[in-house]
Amino acid sequence: MSWIPPGNNPNHSGVPPNAGNAYPVNQGYPGSYEYGYQAPGAGWTGQAASAAPVQAQPTSQLWSEFTTPDGRKYYYNNQTKQSVWEKPADFGSVAEPKPASNPWKEYTAQDGRKYYHNTITNVTTWERPPEFQAHLNVETAAAASQDQVSSTSTPTAAKPAATYTPQTHLYSLNPLVEFKDKEEAERAFIGLLNKTKVDSTWTWEQTMRAIINNPLYRALKTLPERKAVFEAYIEERKTIEKEEHDELINKQRSAFEGMLSKYPQIHKLNWKKVQQLIKNEQAFKSIDSDKIKLELFKTYADSLESAEKERVRKQRKGDKDLLLKLFQKDGDITASTLWKDALKKAHSYQELWGQNQQCRLEDPFIFDVFEIHMKTLEEKYEQERSAKLQQRYRQDRINRDKFRQLLVDLKQKEELWVRSKWKQFHNLFSQFDFYYEILGQPGSTPIEMFWDLIEETHANLYSKRKYVEPILKSENVVIDKNTEFTFFKQFLKDHNLFPELNNKDIKHIMEQLQAKTSIRQKDEKRYQESKLRKKISELRHAMKRVDPPIQIDSKWEDIQALISNFPEYLALSNDEERVQAFHKYIKRLKEKDQSGDQETNIEGNSASKHPITDEHEESDSKKVKHHS
Repeated sequence: MSWIPPGNNPNHSGVPPNAGNAYPVNQGYPGSYEYGYQAPGAGWTGQAASAAPVQAQPTSQLWSEFTTPDGRKYYYNNQTKQSVWEKPADFGSVAEPKPASNPWKEYTAQDGRKYYHNTITNVTTWERPPEFQAHLNVETAAAASQDQVSSTSTPTAAKPAATYTPQTHLYSLNPLVEFKDKEEAERAFIGLLNKTKVDSTWTWEQTMRAIINNPLYRALKTLPERKAVFEAYIEERKTIEKEEHDELINKQRSAFEGMLSKYPQIHKLNWKKVQQLIKNEQAFKSIDSDKIKLELFKTYADSLESAEKERVRKQRKGDKDLLLKLFQKDGDITASTLWKDALKKAHSYQELWGQNQQCRLEDPFIFDVFEIHMKTLEEKYEQERSAKLQQRYRQDRINRDKFRQLLVDLKQKEELWVRSKWKQFHNLFSQFDFYYEILGQPGSTPIEMFWDLIEETHANLYSKRKYVEPILKSENVVIDKNTEFTFFKQFLKDHNLFPELNNKDIKHIMEQLQAKTSIRQKDEKRYQESKLRKKISELRHAMKRVDPPIQIDSKWEDIQALISNFPEYLALSNDEERVQAFHKYIKRLKEKDQSGDQETNIEGNSASKHPITDEHEESDSKKVKHHS
């Protein structure tokens, strides 16, 4: 880091004419500015004031010594405006006299225009005064001469830190600061905040007004960087100040609380009365901060109140524990005891309310204990009830298991099979005690378990029958009413089917297969008979097409030759069926002939009973036609 100090900065003040903004006013030392308004001089007329005559300055030291904020020394040449870290060999020599400084100073307004201010007369003008131009010409010539001398002379052994260049910017008189990295710049900025004594209560705006004209303000390049470091600094200051505050309070707490302890009931008073009571106490007067006094008192009062509450809580807890033990010992307090009766009991216990006891149990706390005891009794009752129920459920299950095992044993002995009936075993079941116990318990009854086993056996045998049917069909084996039991049993054995079945179960499967075969045969017979009847009927109707027509007295031998080529004739397989069709046809002809004779007799009888007239003849004719 290199520090570039300013030259002999002249005091200046003033703002451009009609300016509406505040400009910094130099107080006469580097980097020290304060915000303030200053109007042009009273005698300002818009023209440059007359300049003071140029006079030679008294002799002064050639080099000036300065110290940076971090304690490093540097040296500034008052003539060449250069700064170096190493002490010059000619340090302490007198500088050559130079002409008097120019009283006119040039500034730049915010809109970019130049204005000029006279530091002696405090006159401000927009136009460049002739005296300013004259001094400017002299300085330019002197600078050119100095550059020529510097170019021909031997370079100095001290390395200059930087060259100061006059500027017309608002901060042109502030020293510039350079840092090797951002961390060093942040440390410099924080050092500025510490030097300015910024604490945790400062705002960013307040801090800016205090440090903005210090060179270290621009150690960080951007405003967000400065503000971020400031906020971190404020947070750290809050922590430090809190620690300092706590440390101070801890030092003063002992004496202050010792003083308060002399007043037993002081924690129940308000702060105003407390101050009147202890205002003459040395421990009270030794603390300057009223805030700390109040805080110490509140802490003391809160601690006493907390201690009192804890003492009362412990005593009440002991009383509640004692009451609970008394309830537990009292046999009259059961799960059905009412609250009003339990309250009377609680107030009658001498162990709790005796002369040496200071019981703190009001009725609500007694009720809490009563609820706890009732809950314990209810839980105990539920546990006992649950245990009894579990025992009952276990015994019920044992009874049902015994009955089921009895059924299984009967089935294995082939006494009970799929066609068994309940009434066959009722007398046997009634000989066992568990049979009667099952009748009086919830769950499945004995008869339900009996039929469950029958249905289960039936379903098992049905599945086995469905399994063996495809095997029988693949080997063209038909189980009908003529099949022997030994044949079917041997068939199952040869195919290694159902070795676990007993003879009754095998017989049941065979009978089911026989019944199914019988039903199938009957259905087939009915179908064939129906089919034959249909063919006979079709041949009988075909006989109507015979020419000449068949008469009542026609013979089969005569008709057979006429119909032998009919499809209906050929559809029948034998002459017996064909003759049957012929006889039905002849029978139908006879029925029709007899029907016609009956109608003729009816007409004759009607004519003999009624006189024949035209009207009656017409009516009878209609009747005959209707019946025909």
